[in-house]
Amino acid sequence: MFNIILVDDENFSIDTLTEIIDFNMFGINIAGTFYDVKSALEFIDKNSVDAIVTDIKMPGMSGLDFLSVIKNTKPEIEVIFLTAYADFDYAQFAIDYKLFKYMLKPVTIADMSKTLSQLNDYLISKNKPHLSSEVSLFREPLNPSVQKMLYDY
Repeated sequence: MFNIILVDDENFSIDTLTEIIDFNMFGINIAGTFYDVKSALEFIDKNSVDAIVTDIKMPGMSGLDFLSVIKNTKPEIEVIFLTAYADFDYAQFAIDYKLFKYMLKPVTIADMSKTLSQLNDYLISKNKPHLSSEVSLFREPLNPSVQKMLYDY
């Protein structure tokens, strides 16, 4: 299970996401919700975080600055912007910093679900070297009937 945090100065956005999307269904655990970047950065300093969903326009530090800090200090963390701002300059900045996804509010359940599924797949593929000990458990040959069943499936 991968850990994600949600960062948005609008309580409604975070509350809505956590109520309508079952993150666990995508192999993702909500490790924390934050209403400002400073609190999120303090949490990231002390905890394992695989991904962040954040807004761009927030008081104190913007999502753009947040992305810059994350990619310069913990580049392994994936970042998703969920914002109402469809500004090309923001998108260009995000591309330069290798943002995972730029999503516009309001987002549909289907679009968010698709993104979380893609995120999970990407994180699994990125972390495959860490799974090598678990994969070794399956090196024994399968029973021929099980092989056929899997092949037919």
